[in-house]
Amino acid sequence: MDKEILTLEIIKKEIKKYFKSNFAGFVLILPFYALMCFIAIFLISLVLNLVVQNKMALNVIVVVLLSICGLVYVYEFIKTMGGFIQFLKGEIQITDDWLVDKLEKRHGRYTRRPDTFVFARCGEFGLTDDFYYKWSDLYSMNEESLFRSSNLDEDFYVVSVGKVKNIMVYNKKLFELRE
Repeated sequence: MDKEILTLEIIKKEIKKYFKSNFAGFVLILPFYALMCFIAIFLISLVLNLVVQNKMALNVIVVVLLSICGLVYVYEFIKTMGGFIQFLKGEIQITDDWLVDKLEKRHGRYTRRPDTFVFARCGEFGLTDDFYYKWSDLYSMNEESLFRSSNLDEDFYVVSVGKVKNIMVYNKKLFELRE
C-alpha cells in the first residue's frame, strides 16, 4: 500500500481549517443558542411563577439563568480562541499512539455519540460528519470510510494544539510524517 507524505505544513493548514470551522460554527449557532436559552428560561420562569410568590426573586433567578447560558457560550468561545493562540505560538503536539477501541455511532433519545476512536494514551477522538484528508490525492475519505478502514492496534499520529486535545488523527498505514 502506498503511503501519502504528511508534512508539518499540511498539518498546520488542516489546523487552520479546524479553527476557522469552529469560529464559523460559533457565529452561526449564536442566534439558535440564544433562542433556545430564552425559550428554556421563559418556560422555567412560567413554572417558577407558580411556585415563587416574590416577583423580585423570580427576576433574579431569570437573570442568573441567562447569565449562566451566556457564560457557557463565552467559555467555549474563549477556550477555542486560546487554542488558536496556542497554535499561532507553535504549540502543536504530534503524538504516536495506537487504536485500542472503536465505538460506533449511537443515537439515543437524549444522547448522540459519533463514531469514536479510543487511543491508548490520547483518549477519545470523535469523528464528525466531515471529509478527512481532503488534501490527499490517495486517501480523501468521509467519516464512515475512515472508521471502517481503521483497525484496532494500528498506529496513528494524533495532533493536539496546546490544551485542545485530539484535533486530528492520521493513520500511519496511510501516511508517513516527514519533517
